Amino acid sequence: MSTLPSEEFTNNDGETPTLEIRILKKDAETVFHLLLQREISFSCFQDKKDADNIFSSSQKSLPTPVKKVNLSIIEQLSSLHKEVTSHITNKIPSVQEASERLGLSPSKFKTIFKKIYQEPYYQYFKTQKLKQAKVLIENEEYSVKEVSELLGYSEPIKFIMVFKKRYKITPGKLKTKYPTEFHAAKKPQI
Repeated sequence: MSTLPSEEFTNNDGETPTLEIRILKKDAETVFHLLLQREISFSCFQDKKDADNIFSSSQKSLPTPVKKVNLSIIEQLSSLHKEVTSHITNKIPSVQEASERLGLSPSKFKTIFKKIYQEPYYQYFKTQKLKQAKVLIENEEYSVKEVSELLGYSEPIKFIMVFKKRYKITPGKLKTKYPTEFHAAKKPQI
């Protein structure tokens, strides 16, 4: 992967500086994943020239972008991600609902989601929700029963089993590992 600074890297008009990065096709998926995970805004262009010619030393200026990749799907996935993970009680939409929202077939949606987030759709969001639950339990903000209800489990035992499978410890035992005196924070309002 090589980087070439854009001529507009600094701007006297107060606009956000830009940086143009040339990415080899083999690195694109990794870079997209990194940008999305860190919530970094970006634009993407594809050049028709082959990779060997892009970086030739005889080239004095950057090649003109000829085909803008449709980032609408990536932006909508990022929006969906923020919506679902912004609060523990937010519902995970079904694959059907999410795919319709993006204008994709369910199978295409699942394929794109897995490429970007490196995990299947439900597994990814289930993991994110469990991470949120773990923080609430460690901080003693809620009881295990309250956390299981926040996540939508009908019975706390179901939540406990899923939590134990993920973290190799029950939520109750995790709670006792963190003494109350270290957590002066109050419960956030729901």
